[in-house]
Amino acid sequence: MTVVRFLLYLISFGLPKKNVVIFNSYKNTKFSFIAKNIFLHGIMNGKVNYKFVINDEKLRNCLIDTYGDYFITSTNIKDCYTICTAKFWVTSTSPVYKFPFCNIFRKVINVWHGIPLKNIGVLDYEVSAYKSFLYKTVYRTFYTYFMVPSPSLGEVYKNSFCIGDDKVVYSGLIQPHIVTKENIKDKLGAISKDVKVILYATTWRSYDTDYFPFADFNLEKLNNYLVERDYIILIKPHHLEKSSVERFRCSNIIIVDDSYINDISHIFNSVDLLVTDYSSIYFDYLMTSDPYIIFVPYDLDKYKYERGFNMDYEYVTPGPKVKTLNDFCNEIDCFFSGRSLYKEKVEYIRVNYCGSEYNMIDKFNELIS
Repeated sequence: MTVVRFLLYLISFGLPKKNVVIFNSYKNTKFSFIAKNIFLHGIMNGKVNYKFVINDEKLRNCLIDTYGDYFITSTNIKDCYTICTAKFWVTSTSPVYKFPFCNIFRKVINVWHGIPLKNIGVLDYEVSAYKSFLYKTVYRTFYTYFMVPSPSLGEVYKNSFCIGDDKVVYSGLIQPHIVTKENIKDKLGAISKDVKVILYATTWRSYDTDYFPFADFNLEKLNNYLVERDYIILIKPHHLEKSSVERFRCSNIIIVDDSYINDISHIFNSVDLLVTDYSSIYFDYLMTSDPYIIFVPYDLDKYKYERGFNMDYEYVTPGPKVKTLNDFCNEIDCFFSGRSLYKEKVEYIRVNYCGSEYNMIDKFNELIS
């Protein structure tokens, strides 16, 4: 089938391109990341020429039932023809087909999937020599444009993906609330309307994540604290996380996965506080109306050595770094009592890294006009 797709791709060079926008995400199987949000914004505003590639048949049929006939595969001949004759390909990871110079006679736009706090691309310490070679020789030919949140991040993207200034478009980050406003409290069911929801989302590690790495940690004590104050902690492990977090499940600590929350950014506006470590999700959360973040960088030196950072972690993380359970609880109380000390730093990061002065949807529409 790969040979058939490639032959169709070659034949399509001589065919006129249609005003169709093809979206895809992780391995053509996930409905996720920024590509998803731009796609949803489009179809909600009458874009009938948008198509999203989902090769998972069960998920594709579910999405068709939910949103309509916008979803295709990259495997059958009819859909391959639609993809190969489309004027625009949009991805949050890599193109729907990884063919060299696939941006000839079409625009291929990478919108990525968050600000890369950690090293990515050729800068990733864990990337193989072979994949690094592909980045430098083949992958760099894929894209017409690479959407970058702000000028402060230009060099990071250029160095990571071996692209030049001519491919970089500064765009800001998409604000999730313009796509959907899921209320996590509705999903949780019978809870108080006044309950405060604390989202705990972590990055992926090659080793098990320790969610509460405190010498004074006591699960019963933490849960009692949450019950007394009417707080709930919602733990959302990374989708590649293999270690079990079930040991933390109790009345006011809830564990959820991708089947429960497909896109974590869609619940941001019903979350009162974010807890994280090195996950770039916090940059997206900074685009909400009143963001506050508690950081738990318990293995900072180890993680920095094994993965590396594109920027100074301490400088770009506007929030307290906690080391004990008492600190953790005190910082939660500090925020909910209105004693936030990080508003100026938050605004600085929003402007200089998240590109809050840009409008990503407007920039994207310019690229496909």
